[in-house]
Amino acid sequence: MPSPSLQFRRLVVQGTLGCDLPFRPGLNVLYASPRQGDPTAAHKTGKTALVELIQYGLGRRPDSRANFHFAPIWGQIETEWLQILANGQSLTTERSLERLWSDVHVYQSEFSAGIRNQPSEVVSIDDLSQVLLQSLNIPEKSTRRSSGESEPLSFPTLMRAFILHQDDSFSAVLDKIPSEPRRTAIIGFLTGVYSTERFDAEVRLGEVHESPWVRWRLFGLSHAAAVACC
Repeated sequence: MPSPSLQFRRLVVQGTLGCDLPFRPGLNVLYASPRQGDPTAAHKTGKTALVELIQYGLGRRPDSRANFHFAPIWGQIETEWLQILANGQSLTTERSLERLWSDVHVYQSEFSAGIRNQPSEVVSIDDLSQVLLQSLNIPEKSTRRSSGESEPLSFPTLMRAFILHQDDSFSAVLDKIPSEPRRTAIIGFLTGVYSTERFDAEVRLGEVHESPWVRWRLFGLSHAAAVACC
């Protein structure tokens, strides 16, 4: 069975501070450029807000209204639409940014101006997890806590594995690796994107391997190992 495929296609926020962000197939990079040489100017540019909106559109439940990421702009944002591609099938969720615990509308179609005229499934925030798991053909599983109680692996729990967040993301794990070259090597292994310095190092390594002394040492070790085996 092929691995589940989840791709983001479009994020729309309606309100006085609304936005409309399309996503292209493949890797999408959000880059905040520092202004006037000030590296701190890249902070508070909306990088974390984008991740928060994606997680919210996929059913993340805020701890409280006061701790909601967008509490400072309350009343200026109204509705979020998140269009995804789940195993090749278009699906759009509609969720209120004012009534945080209200039901979610799920449309089996792409986002469009007249999407509200199309039929939708109205589900609770908890039931949205089951809808998304079924769309991705992910079976519902549970794990046991130390107390013996069974805890279901809901979609919001699973999405921590593939949605990067600064608090619990793979980036946070990488930050604990002290060597910069090792971090670069890990990222390159996972993404196929390598630093240009690697290619210079591979050329030098190839020259070392081709040197007569190294070739003699390798032959000598191989010959000694063969003699020992026989």
